[in-house]
Amino acid sequence: MIYLKDIKEFYEKHHFLIWILALVLPVTGLFLGCIFWKNLFWDNFLWKYYCGTIVSDAENRTINGIGPEYNIVNTLTYGVILAISLFLIYRLLRKLNITVGYRFFISISPFIMLGSVLRVMEDAGFFGKPFVYLFISPLIFVFLGLIVLLILLLGDVAEKRFEKKIRNKTLFFSGIIPLSVCIGLLSFRGLQRPDAVLLILGTTFLLTITVFSVFRTVKNIYPKLSAYILGSNVLLFFAHFLDASATFVGTDFYSYTEKHPLPAFLIKLSGTGAVMFPLKFILIFLVIYVLDITYKKEIKDKTLTGLLKICVFILGLAPGIRDMLRIGVGV
Repeated sequence: MIYLKDIKEFYEKHHFLIWILALVLPVTGLFLGCIFWKNLFWDNFLWKYYCGTIVSDAENRTINGIGPEYNIVNTLTYGVILAISLFLIYRLLRKLNITVGYRFFISISPFIMLGSVLRVMEDAGFFGKPFVYLFISPLIFVFLGLIVLLILLLGDVAEKRFEKKIRNKTLFFSGIIPLSVCIGLLSFRGLQRPDAVLLILGTTFLLTITVFSVFRTVKNIYPKLSAYILGSNVLLFFAHFLDASATFVGTDFYSYTEKHPLPAFLIKLSGTGAVMFPLKFILIFLVIYVLDITYKKEIKDKTLTGLLKICVFILGLAPGIRDMLRIGVGV
């Protein structure tokens, strides 16, 4: 009988070969399939579920029945790629001895916002072909993610050389400078719907403050709930309430539609984007409960829990900022 210990030992002994095969075999298979069975592999798979949605989004039109909306196939695929990426990033962060806490959240925030601003600039027609495809999700966040990793590596080298903790500051200012430039360029379009932006931000801050106040009050009765008022966890609520608020305002007051399958289904079922508020609250409540309460003793690796929270943070803040800006500038 094969035990988990045997699998772990086999992986540790052959991990390099396993990763090479995991990356090379699927790519090789798809490449050969597109050459010899184009209709099956390209027309009915790669184009239909992946490339077609990206091109459709970039050109802002439906192409041969393929629209920019996410589908179940590419959503699951992106989820698997995200999980693999998180594992590899986790190994890198451990090697660099990087603490993923509240300060790291703040340091990486400019790059998250930069990705969203660049997406809105693409929607507004700032970029032409072929560069426009680089600014479509998820490609833009893959590109920015690689830049962040490069900055972290350079920051690690700089810290060892100058013996000063400058990694978080380097990451923050490396993102805030291009973010400021892009916001300046986008501002030339003007804010067409300032009332919508104020409504989204006001709702987000109100809900975040309310949740923080409630948990701060009840923590005296249930001490474990004090986890919900930690700085990084409050940021999780803020990010996802921003996404929910932007979705609600966009779908209920303007002619925007939800691109992701599950939220789109729930909005259609309930008839309002307000369904996102309880959904987001429950999601973040459970994430924090699992990571900081239920398995706090079992998961002693702060880098792992911090990285998982960063991922959840990005999945809320990035679409939230993008949707808010799209509504604000009217694109």
